[in-house]
Amino acid sequence: MAYKQANEFMRIRQYVIDLIATGEAQPQRIPSSRKLAEKFGVTHTTVQRVIRELVEEGYLVHCKNGGALTCPQKIHLSNMKIIGVIMGDGKNAFETYYHHRVTCELFQYLTHQSARICTQNLFLNTSGELPNSVEHNHLSSLIAIGVAGNSLQEQIRQLKDRGFPVVSFINRIENTSSYHFNYFDICKQVLAQMLQEGRRRIIVAADASIFGLENIAEAVAEFRRESQVADLQIMVLTGTMEESRNSIKTLLDFGSTLDAVIAFRQFPDVYNLVKEHLDLEKQCRMVTVEYSVHADMNYSGYLITYDFNAVIKPMVADLLGQIKGDSQPMADQTIPTSLQLFSHGSYKTEISLTSRP
Repeated sequence: MAYKQANEFMRIRQYVIDLIATGEAQPQRIPSSRKLAEKFGVTHTTVQRVIRELVEEGYLVHCKNGGALTCPQKIHLSNMKIIGVIMGDGKNAFETYYHHRVTCELFQYLTHQSARICTQNLFLNTSGELPNSVEHNHLSSLIAIGVAGNSLQEQIRQLKDRGFPVVSFINRIENTSSYHFNYFDICKQVLAQMLQEGRRRIIVAADASIFGLENIAEAVAEFRRESQVADLQIMVLTGTMEESRNSIKTLLDFGSTLDAVIAFRQFPDVYNLVKEHLDLEKQCRMVTVEYSVHADMNYSGYLITYDFNAVIKPMVADLLGQIKGDSQPMADQTIPTSLQLFSHGSYKTEISLTSRP
């Protein structure tokens, strides 16, 4: 109950502060307590508490005839551009290495463009809340990072169709400027590298939550047809990482020999399991995405690494151009990828992977 009340409090507080930040330099009257309570579905008492604290902090002043006026000078800058950010399904309870690896350089470069640019994370109970969240937070645009759910992607497309500035990062969204991974090409090129090293018994573990899972399955099927290697055995595991680990454990317990395990999701448990049974320097090659490996793993194998810097500048220019109303083509740009080989946590060499646009 206390968490719910705190969340309601912060939503109204954010709304009022955003109203000040995105408005003109002149004071403006905020909606009445009754209207705010109706707008956010909260009690009048909660609204009154928010207004009281904002008055004490200098963001609002009471009017003699009732209501409250904003104090723009408290923000120091007017006409702020608040760029909304939605990660995944908008329900992340905490942030991991993956989140920081993907966003840090982007946010630094974006907010460096102007003192009037800031970002705000969005949290959603359902995908249908996105339009209201955009309106309530006075957003100027939206960055969708790793958004995978079809219903949420549809909400984003509808915003774009109405002329709202949007870019998608990591995953591709139809009819929206996208700077994304190309799982199809990455999977085929990694398999080609394994084949070149003489590896024939390969497991591809692709978590069911990956958006583009079908691309990985299609890539494996096409690679099988094109390679025409009689003794090539590729098993695709599409359950959760726990299910994949159990499947791999069963194979290892029965004495099966694996030449390579390719995992497109976080996989410390899978890595430790294979490491217990096989020599990762001589027998089995591990391959995974860079944000799945941490320093304490003492990792041996290939990392699929991404050159985010190659797309950050054009993506930011694209978004700011949309905010200005510039006419520009919709982007569909692949994030450049490479393979880096590590031995016991130490970097050894790099192989460039080229992807189709």
